[in-house]
Amino acid sequence: MAPVVELRDESLSRRGLPLMTNASESDPLTLLAAHPVTRDCGPSGLETLARLAQPRAYAADEWLLRQGETPFGIAFPLTGLVSIELHVPNRGAVPLLTVGPGELLGWSGLLEASHSMASARALQPTSVLWLPALPLREACGANPQLGYQLSQGVLRAVAARLTATRLQLLDLYGGAAQSAILPGAVL
Repeated sequence: MAPVVELRDESLSRRGLPLMTNASESDPLTLLAAHPVTRDCGPSGLETLARLAQPRAYAADEWLLRQGETPFGIAFPLTGLVSIELHVPNRGAVPLLTVGPGELLGWSGLLEASHSMASARALQPTSVLWLPALPLREACGANPQLGYQLSQGVLRAVAARLTATRLQLLDLYGGAAQSAILPGAVL
C-alpha cells in the first residue's frame, strides 16, 4: 500500500481523508479513461475529471461514507472491497452489497443538497479515487457534454445495481416472481 500523507486542503482535512501518494501504478487520467462510468467522457472531459481526482487510502473497517451525511463526492474503488450498509433501527448496520474495483461508490454526491443514502465501510485496506462533489457538479455545469456523458455512465452503474438488487430479492423470496421477468428484459 502506498504511503499516506495528510492533505492540507481545508475541505478534505475537515473530513480527515488522507491523501494517497501513489494510489496505483496508473495516473488518474488513465484510470478514468478505463473506468466504465467515465470512459465515454471524451479527452477534454477526462482531463477535467483527472484534475479533480483525489486518491485516498482507507484501513480495514474505516468508514468512507456515513448514511445521512453530505457526501464528499463520488468514488471509484481502485483496490480492496467496500461494504455498502444501511442503518436499520433496532438492527444496526445491515450490509446491502459489496463494491470493488471497476464499480461506483457515492453516486448521490452528484445531486445538490443530497445526503448519503447508505454508509460505506472498507472491508480490507482499500484505495479509491474521489471526485469531490461541488467541483464535479461545477465542471459538469460548465461543460454540458461532460455532464451528459458522466450522467450516462452513472445511470448505467445505478441501473446495474438496481438489477442486481432485484435479482437478490428474487433469490431471497424464492423463484415465484421469476416468471414475470422476460429473458433479455432491461430491469
